[in-house]
Formats: sequence, structure tokens, C-alpha cells
Amino acid sequence: MTGVLRPHMAEGLTLVNAVDVAREREIEILESTSSAPISFSNLVALRLKTSEEDLSVAGTVFGGGHLRLVDVDGVEVDTIPQGKRARGSQRGHAGIVGRVGTVLGTHGINIARMGLGRKPGSGRAIMLIEVDSEVPATALAELAKMPGIREARFLKLG
Repeated sequence: MTGVLRPHMAEGLTLVNAVDVAREREIEILESTSSAPISFSNLVALRLKTSEEDLSVAGTVFGGGHLRLVDVDGVEVDTIPQGKRARGSQRGHAGIVGRVGTVLGTHGINIARMGLGRKPGSGRAIMLIEVDSEVPATALAELAKMPGIREARFLKLG
């Protein structure tokens, strides 16, 4: 809850009061556990649903305390949830990775790390690119216009 609320609050948010703050803002919190078999010994899943969008993510902790984001909107990924990121949703066409890299390079954006995933048979794919600087709106607009790209966003994680 703290990670969800922090970008929207200047101060006063702590790990201790995050749930209370969310409830004060009329954010519905549903917590559940499951004994269903999963691929990870510990998995935390979060679903954010607003009138405008529905986003789900899941993460785990590997040995040595290494955090990993392992699912975005039902698409398996493997990426470190930190830093500046460009997020692209695409239809899984060949050549998209190279075209995205070219657009970012043209705008002077250095790629530090990239995570890709797709849901077989669905035509859905996710690209999470860790970058060294913010991705300007002009670059995001250029990416969003590419054939095969459904969405392009800039995220700050961590």
C-alpha cells in the first residue's frame, strides 16, 4: 500500500499507517491468501482497479533478498522493480525490440536493462526497459504510434 500511495502524497505516509490512509481515501483493500500451487514460494500480487484502468502485478523475493517483478497483467516477466522504466504493451510482432531501442537512442535515452514477456497464444506482450533518464513525452508518443505497440508509459519504481 505504501508503494501505491507514495507517488501521490508529499509526506506523512509510513508503513504503519498506509492501510489507514488508503481507507481514509476510500480505497477498497481486499486481502486474501491462497493455498493454490504457484511457481514461487512467496508471491505478492497487487491489482489496482480504477474507473479508467485495471492493472495487476505480482512480485517475489529470490534468495539473498533480491526483489523481482514476475507478472504484469497476466504476462510473465522477470525484472528488478526499481529505477526509471519505459513500459510498452505490444502485440508480439518481430522487430519491435530493435525499433523501440532505436527510438530511445534517438532521444538520447540509454537502456540499462530490459525485461520481456509474452502470454503464448494471446498476442499480448510486455516490455519493461530500465533507462538512465526520464523518457520524454515526445519519445513516448513516438513509441505509441509504432505498429504493434498498444501502450507506452514512463514509470518510476522503487
